[in-house]
Amino acid sequence: MKKNYFLHFALKYRIFYKLYLFYNLYVRNLKYYSKKSYSQFEEDLFLKKYFKNKKNGFFVDIGCHHPFRGNNTYLLYKSGWSGVNIDLNQLSIDLFNVARPRDKNICTAISNKDGFIKYYLPNNNPLSTEITIEEKFSKVLGDHHGNEYKTFKTKSMNWSSFEKEYKDFFKEIDFFKIDIEGADLKVLKSIDLNKLKVKLIMIEASDLNGNDRKETISYLKSNNFSILLDNNLNLICENGNFI
Repeated sequence: MKKNYFLHFALKYRIFYKLYLFYNLYVRNLKYYSKKSYSQFEEDLFLKKYFKNKKNGFFVDIGCHHPFRGNNTYLLYKSGWSGVNIDLNQLSIDLFNVARPRDKNICTAISNKDGFIKYYLPNNNPLSTEITIEEKFSKVLGDHHGNEYKTFKTKSMNWSSFEKEYKDFFKEIDFFKIDIEGADLKVLKSIDLNKLKVKLIMIEASDLNGNDRKETISYLKSNNFSILLDNNLNLICENGNFI
Protein backbone atom coordinates (compact mmCIF):
# COMPACT_ATOMS: atom_id res chain seq x y z
CA MET A 1 0.00 0.00 0.00
CA LYS A 2 1.33 3.43 -0.92
CA LYS A 3 1.78 5.91 1.90
CA ASN A 4 1.31 9.66 1.55
CA TYR A 5 4.64 10.56 3.14
CA PHE A 6 4.32 14.24 2.20
CA LEU A 7 1.01 14.54 4.10
CA HIS A 8 2.37 12.70 7.15
CA PHE A 9 5.38 15.02 7.19
CA ALA A 10 3.16 18.11 6.82
CA LEU A 11 0.89 17.01 9.68
CA LYS A 12 3.86 16.25 11.93
CA TYR A 13 5.41 19.63 11.24
CA ARG A 14 2.36 21.93 11.18
CA ILE A 15 4.35 24.81 9.74
CA PHE A 16 4.27 22.97 6.41
CA TYR A 17 0.56 22.16 6.49
CA LYS A 18 -0.52 25.43 4.88
CA LEU A 19 1.98 24.80 2.10
CA TYR A 20 0.47 21.35 1.64
CA LEU A 21 -3.03 22.87 1.38
CA PHE A 22 -1.78 25.46 -1.11
CA TYR A 23 -0.17 22.68 -3.17
CA ASN A 24 -3.39 20.65 -3.28
CA LEU A 25 -5.47 23.69 -4.18
CA TYR A 26 -3.44 25.59 -6.71
CA VAL A 27 -0.37 23.66 -7.85
CA ARG A 28 -1.63 20.11 -8.14
CA ASN A 29 -5.01 21.22 -9.52
CA LEU A 30 -4.05 24.30 -11.51
CA LYS A 31 -5.59 22.91 -14.71
CA TYR A 32 -9.01 22.70 -13.00
CA TYR A 33 -9.05 26.18 -11.54
CA SER A 34 -10.18 28.21 -14.56
CA LYS A 35 -12.36 25.72 -16.43
CA LYS A 36 -15.86 26.59 -17.62
CA SER A 37 -17.15 23.50 -15.81
CA TYR A 38 -15.85 21.94 -12.60
CA SER A 39 -18.20 18.94 -12.40
CA GLN A 40 -17.15 15.50 -13.55
CA PHE A 41 -19.68 15.49 -16.41
CA GLU A 42 -20.63 19.20 -16.64
CA GLU A 43 -23.59 18.86 -14.29
CA ASP A 44 -22.78 22.33 -12.97
CA LEU A 45 -23.51 23.86 -16.40
CA PHE A 46 -26.99 22.36 -16.19
CA LEU A 47 -27.39 23.82 -12.69
CA LYS A 48 -26.18 27.25 -13.80
CA LYS A 49 -28.74 27.26 -16.61
CA TYR A 50 -31.55 26.03 -14.34
CA PHE A 51 -30.80 28.70 -11.72
CA LYS A 52 -29.93 31.45 -14.22
CA ASN A 53 -32.23 33.95 -12.47
CA LYS A 54 -31.04 33.06 -8.96
CA LYS A 55 -28.25 35.36 -7.82
CA ASN A 56 -27.80 34.47 -4.14
CA GLY A 57 -28.84 30.84 -3.85
CA PHE A 58 -28.16 28.38 -1.05
CA PHE A 59 -26.81 24.83 -1.40
CA VAL A 60 -25.97 21.86 0.81
CA ASP A 61 -23.24 19.50 -0.37
CA ILE A 62 -22.92 16.16 1.46
CA GLY A 63 -19.65 14.58 0.38
CA CYS A 64 -18.11 17.80 -0.93
CA HIS A 65 -14.57 16.35 -1.34
CA HIS A 66 -12.65 19.20 -3.05
CA PRO A 67 -13.43 22.93 -3.36
CA PHE A 68 -13.37 22.95 -7.17
CA ARG A 69 -11.91 19.76 -8.69
CA GLY A 70 -14.86 17.61 -9.73
CA ASN A 71 -17.09 19.90 -7.66
CA ASN A 72 -20.75 20.55 -8.49
CA THR A 73 -21.25 23.75 -6.49
CA TYR A 74 -18.13 25.79 -7.25
CA LEU A 75 -19.60 27.37 -10.38
CA LEU A 76 -22.61 28.45 -8.29
CA TYR A 77 -20.25 29.73 -5.59
CA LYS A 78 -18.41 31.84 -8.18
CA SER A 79 -21.79 33.27 -9.21
CA GLY A 80 -22.47 34.55 -5.69
CA TRP A 81 -24.07 31.52 -4.02
CA SER A 82 -23.07 30.15 -0.62
CA GLY A 83 -23.89 27.05 1.34
CA VAL A 84 -22.90 24.25 3.67
CA ASN A 85 -20.21 21.76 2.66
CA ILE A 86 -19.95 18.49 4.59
CA ASP A 87 -17.26 15.83 4.44
CA LEU A 88 -15.87 13.24 6.86
CA ASN A 89 -12.33 14.15 5.77
CA GLN A 90 -10.74 16.98 7.75
CA LEU A 91 -8.24 17.63 4.96
CA SER A 92 -11.10 18.29 2.54
CA ILE A 93 -12.71 20.71 4.98
CA ASP A 94 -9.40 22.51 5.51
CA LEU A 95 -9.15 22.97 1.74
CA PHE A 96 -12.69 24.40 1.67
CA ASN A 97 -11.90 26.79 4.52
CA VAL A 98 -9.04 28.22 2.46
CA ALA A 99 -10.69 28.30 -0.96
CA ARG A 100 -14.33 28.96 -0.01
CA PRO A 101 -14.51 31.07 3.16
CA ARG A 102 -18.03 32.31 2.36
CA ASP A 103 -19.37 28.78 2.95
CA LYS A 104 -19.90 26.92 6.21
CA ASN A 105 -17.59 23.89 6.01
CA ILE A 106 -18.19 21.04 8.46
CA CYS A 107 -16.20 17.88 9.11
CA THR A 108 -18.52 14.99 9.93
CA ALA A 109 -19.93 11.90 8.28
CA ILE A 110 -23.62 11.96 7.43
CA SER A 111 -25.31 8.58 7.71
CA ASN A 112 -28.62 7.21 8.97
CA LYS A 113 -27.47 7.24 12.61
CA ASP A 114 -25.63 9.28 15.24
CA GLY A 115 -22.42 8.15 16.88
CA PHE A 116 -19.13 6.78 15.66
CA ILE A 117 -19.02 4.64 12.54
CA LYS A 118 -16.38 2.97 10.42
CA TYR A 119 -15.18 4.41 7.15
CA TYR A 120 -12.97 2.87 4.50
CA LEU A 121 -10.01 4.72 2.99
CA PRO A 122 -8.49 3.47 -0.30
CA ASN A 123 -4.73 3.29 -0.80
CA ASN A 124 -4.09 5.48 2.26
CA ASN A 125 -5.12 8.49 0.16
CA PRO A 126 -7.06 11.13 2.14
CA LEU A 127 -7.99 12.99 -1.07
CA SER A 128 -9.46 9.96 -2.80
CA THR A 129 -12.95 10.33 -4.26
CA GLU A 130 -13.73 6.75 -3.18
CA ILE A 131 -13.79 7.02 0.61
CA THR A 132 -16.92 5.22 1.80
CA ILE A 133 -18.78 4.37 5.01
CA GLU A 134 -20.21 1.20 3.42
CA GLU A 135 -18.07 -1.91 3.91
CA LYS A 136 -19.76 -3.83 1.08
CA PHE A 137 -19.30 -0.92 -1.30
CA SER A 138 -15.61 -0.64 -0.36
CA LYS A 139 -15.22 -4.22 -1.57
CA VAL A 140 -17.09 -3.40 -4.79
CA LEU A 141 -14.84 -0.40 -5.41
CA GLY A 142 -11.78 -2.40 -4.43
CA ASP A 143 -12.59 -5.06 -7.02
CA HIS A 144 -13.61 -2.49 -9.65
CA HIS A 145 -10.64 -0.12 -9.32
CA GLY A 146 -8.02 -2.31 -7.68
CA ASN A 147 -8.03 -0.30 -4.45
CA GLU A 148 -6.82 -1.58 -1.11
CA TYR A 149 -8.97 -0.28 1.75
CA LYS A 150 -8.05 0.43 5.36
CA THR A 151 -10.63 0.90 8.14
CA PHE A 152 -10.91 3.94 10.43
CA LYS A 153 -13.57 5.45 12.71
CA THR A 154 -15.24 8.84 12.47
CA LYS A 155 -18.07 10.87 13.98
CA SER A 156 -21.42 10.47 12.24
CA MET A 157 -24.72 12.36 12.40
CA ASN A 158 -28.07 11.66 10.84
CA TRP A 159 -29.65 14.49 8.87
CA SER A 160 -32.16 15.42 11.55
CA SER A 161 -29.44 15.83 14.20
CA PHE A 162 -27.20 17.71 11.81
CA GLU A 163 -29.94 20.15 10.82
CA LYS A 164 -30.77 20.84 14.48
CA GLU A 165 -27.16 21.40 15.49
CA TYR A 166 -26.47 23.80 12.62
CA LYS A 167 -29.95 25.33 12.36
CA ASP A 168 -28.55 28.86 12.41
CA PHE A 169 -27.00 28.28 9.00
CA PHE A 170 -30.08 26.84 7.34
CA LYS A 171 -32.79 28.34 5.20
CA GLU A 172 -34.73 27.12 2.20
CA ILE A 173 -32.36 24.99 0.11
CA ASP A 174 -32.13 25.61 -3.61
CA PHE A 175 -29.73 22.76 -4.38
CA PHE A 176 -29.05 19.66 -2.25
CA LYS A 177 -26.34 17.20 -3.28
CA ILE A 178 -25.54 13.74 -1.90
CA ASP A 179 -22.41 11.91 -3.06
CA ILE A 180 -21.12 9.55 -0.39
CA GLU A 181 -20.00 6.45 -2.27
CA GLY A 182 -22.61 3.77 -1.75
CA ALA A 183 -24.46 5.23 1.25
CA ASP A 184 -26.42 7.76 -0.83
CA LEU A 185 -29.78 5.98 -0.89
CA LYS A 186 -29.58 5.03 2.78
CA VAL A 187 -29.06 8.68 3.73
CA LEU A 188 -31.73 9.89 1.29
CA LYS A 189 -34.28 7.57 2.91
CA SER A 190 -33.36 8.86 6.37
CA ILE A 191 -34.39 12.42 5.38
CA ASP A 192 -38.02 13.49 5.58
CA LEU A 193 -38.46 14.75 2.03
CA ASN A 194 -41.91 16.11 2.85
CA LYS A 195 -40.33 18.56 5.29
CA LEU A 196 -37.16 19.30 3.33
CA LYS A 197 -37.72 22.58 1.51
CA VAL A 198 -35.51 22.01 -1.51
CA LYS A 199 -35.89 22.74 -5.22
CA LEU A 200 -33.32 20.35 -6.74
CA ILE A 201 -31.67 17.21 -5.43
CA MET A 202 -28.60 15.71 -7.05
CA ILE A 203 -27.63 12.21 -5.95
CA GLU A 204 -25.14 9.63 -7.14
CA ALA A 205 -26.95 6.52 -8.38
CA SER A 206 -24.69 4.16 -10.29
CA ASP A 207 -25.14 0.52 -11.22
CA LEU A 208 -22.15 -0.47 -9.10
CA ASN A 209 -24.20 -0.70 -5.92
CA GLY A 210 -26.70 -3.43 -6.77
CA ASN A 211 -30.28 -2.24 -7.15
CA ASP A 212 -29.65 1.15 -5.54
CA ARG A 213 -29.99 3.01 -8.85
CA LYS A 214 -33.49 1.68 -9.58
CA GLU A 215 -34.53 2.08 -5.94
CA THR A 216 -33.26 5.68 -5.85
CA ILE A 217 -35.24 6.63 -8.96
CA SER A 218 -38.36 4.91 -7.63
CA TYR A 219 -38.01 6.50 -4.20
CA LEU A 220 -37.59 10.02 -5.57
CA LYS A 221 -40.54 9.66 -7.94
CA SER A 222 -42.73 8.37 -5.11
CA ASN A 223 -41.89 11.58 -3.22
CA ASN A 224 -42.97 13.82 -6.11
CA PHE A 225 -39.52 14.43 -7.59
CA SER A 226 -39.15 14.40 -11.36
CA ILE A 227 -35.86 13.56 -13.07
CA LEU A 228 -34.39 16.42 -15.08
CA LEU A 229 -30.98 14.88 -15.78
CA ASP A 230 -29.71 11.31 -15.71
CA ASN A 231 -26.19 10.57 -16.97
CA ASN A 232 -26.07 7.02 -15.56
CA LEU A 233 -23.98 8.22 -12.63
CA ASN A 234 -25.84 11.20 -11.17
CA LEU A 235 -29.49 12.15 -11.03
CA ILE A 236 -30.72 15.72 -10.81
CA CYS A 237 -34.33 15.84 -9.69
CA GLU A 238 -36.86 18.63 -9.24
CA ASN A 239 -39.16 18.75 -6.24
CA GLY A 240 -42.77 19.02 -7.40
CA ASN A 241 -43.77 20.46 -4.02
CA PHE A 242 -41.34 23.40 -4.08
CA ILE A 243 -40.82 24.52 -7.68
